[in-house]
Amino acid sequence: MGATRLSGLRVVTRCRWLRGFVLIGVVFAVTSGAAHAQYIFWSDFQTKSIFRADLDGQNRMTIFQNSPEDRSPDGLAFDRPSGHLYWINDGAIFRSTIDGEVVNAGTIDLNQNDNRYPSAIALDLAGRLTAGKPTIYFNAGREQIYRVNPDGTDFSLLLEFNDDPAVSSLAIDFDRGRFFWSSEQS
Repeated sequence: MGATRLSGLRVVTRCRWLRGFVLIGVVFAVTSGAAHAQYIFWSDFQTKSIFRADLDGQNRMTIFQNSPEDRSPDGLAFDRPSGHLYWINDGAIFRSTIDGEVVNAGTIDLNQNDNRYPSAIALDLAGRLTAGKPTIYFNAGREQIYRVNPDGTDFSLLLEFNDDPAVSSLAIDFDRGRFFWSSEQS
């Protein structure tokens, strides 16, 4: 087990594979200036669950858990303005509050056009890249990135690669209008 420092906080690292994680930094209230709670969210492929804990690892709670015969949830993303956590579960997008109240359970089907097992997600719910139109981006198939509206409409191909390994995570640099992704060999 190792330890590292993150913004002055000691974060203990564990020797365990995690499918994805979202680190939420300090959020300051506009009116009071006081800091709100800080959390880290992660998905664990062994327990097929999504967890939340304080940055020091304390107060761990389960946000979501699949049954043993189902796939592990993938692709975590956080929308700071709404305070909602998004993830992909068995080919659909789920959404919950940071306390684990599932608000939207799988209403956006990502397995359209025979795409198999999407696992990466990025959010632009403020529409910064699309002139105010909220958009969710995700991978599908091995070499494709799609976009869809939060209500499940306007499902369309955004990027397609040739002979690139499977996309495993997505991120957006809003300041430069760029997409980043990581790939894994399968």
